[in-house]
Amino acid sequence: MSCTEKLKHTAFIELNQQAVVESRYRDADFRTFWGGRVLAIDGSKVLLPDTEDVRAAFGTIAYSNGKDAQIQGERPYALASALYDVLNRVALDATLGRADAYEVDLAIGHLAHTGPTDLLVMDRNYPSYRMLAELAQRERHFVIRCSTASFGAARRMLQGEGPDSQVVTLTPCAAQAPLMGQLGLPQTLTVRFVRLRLSTGEWEVRVTSLCDEAAYPTAGFLELYHWRWGVETF
Repeated sequence: MSCTEKLKHTAFIELNQQAVVESRYRDADFRTFWGGRVLAIDGSKVLLPDTEDVRAAFGTIAYSNGKDAQIQGERPYALASALYDVLNRVALDATLGRADAYEVDLAIGHLAHTGPTDLLVMDRNYPSYRMLAELAQRERHFVIRCSTASFGAARRMLQGEGPDSQVVTLTPCAAQAPLMGQLGLPQTLTVRFVRLRLSTGEWEVRVTSLCDEAAYPTAGFLELYHWRWGVETF
């Protein structure tokens, strides 16, 4: 297949995918949570066929036989990323990036396929100031799980400090501020951190744009985030 034929074939697939997605939502007969579609974004490494062309296009990842073992070799991988409606089981967008691609960069690419009433949910690989700023710039609502390596407020809440719901103003660190300026992204963000107790007794913290505690009660975030698992099985 020539390059021109490949491009035509790809365009045909994309048009058909768009038609399928549009038909699914045309009659507004689809499930929502808090008034919006629940769209999960997630990425996963994919082992690729080991050829020189594939290695050149996607890059490789080194492997060993154990954590402290010497590197045994390299294998070609890609980073697959998907935008998935977990309540209605519809894939809205997917992409295959290089092995060294950054999940946040691929996630930002998915935002063109989202709307202002959607609610985006993501796991703890995504809560960076850059990701939150990109979402805020596009006026997209989000709920993202935090890790101990994300924001100071989240770290303190994971240690049991303070109330279970806190509205906080974030600013980029000194190293990030110039990039935010270059990208035209906001230099301050008002977000809410929500702490939830799991059935195991562990704390989890989410960062969200849903700052109205009356409209979006803390307890509701447990059910909402439960739906994110659908993108893992997808």
